[in-house]
Amino acid sequence: MSNDPSNPFQSPSGDSYQDSSKTPNLPIPSRDSIDYMSAYTKFFEHPEWVNGLLLSSLATIIPIIGGLILAGYEYDNVARTLTGRGERPYSPFTFDRFGEYIMRSLWVFLYGLCCSIVIIPIFIVCMIIMGVLSSLGDGALGVIGGILGFVLYVGTILLLNFAMIPGTLRVALTNDIAQGFDFGYITDFVRKMWIEQILVVLFLTFSSIIVLNIGLLICCIGVIPAMVIAWFAMSQLMMQLYQVYVSRGGKTFDITP
Repeated sequence: MSNDPSNPFQSPSGDSYQDSSKTPNLPIPSRDSIDYMSAYTKFFEHPEWVNGLLLSSLATIIPIIGGLILAGYEYDNVARTLTGRGERPYSPFTFDRFGEYIMRSLWVFLYGLCCSIVIIPIFIVCMIIMGVLSSLGDGALGVIGGILGFVLYVGTILLLNFAMIPGTLRVALTNDIAQGFDFGYITDFVRKMWIEQILVVLFLTFSSIIVLNIGLLICCIGVIPAMVIAWFAMSQLMMQLYQVYVSRGGKTFDITP
């Protein structure tokens, strides 16, 4: 029987039901190093991985928003895993969270769009440098200008990509684009994790090429599920980067499951 007659849904102990969405997040699972291969093998550990692969592949081919849905699912899966509210080993794709997937990836898309604007003035400066030195009529100066402009442009892109990895993850997990411009957090993340960031990018670059080529061998249709698996691996490695960062004393933030 309930202790409070006015609340028939109260438990006998007096503790009312609380929505899981309002319960505090569990501590971030710590990790000392990156487990690269598990980013791929973990996908096949779920007993319903075939069904999940088919559903996410079907969602991916939806015009215009297919990519947003896939990216949103992967980020949503990471958020639920880190807060301890997802299934184990991971939450499978479900159309019940269709809206959450789109909104989560939409913020990431807008964040990437804002960051890409930074490249425009840098590109203009590079063109000015090369144009001015070339107009002096000295071939050597033209070559030097081209090299300087190229180095400046490529260096800016590399630095931007380094900054966008922690920024993108934070935006994806908080659903707040402003969180991606916390430069103190980004600087601290890159300072602690720059070696792992390089290794993760290199691993993803080469492994995803292999996975996608295997998909192409399956009558070309297999490239879609291969892309799903590659995206899953990317999100898992980003999650591992954050876990290692936290274990090294990095700054945590509130995750929106």
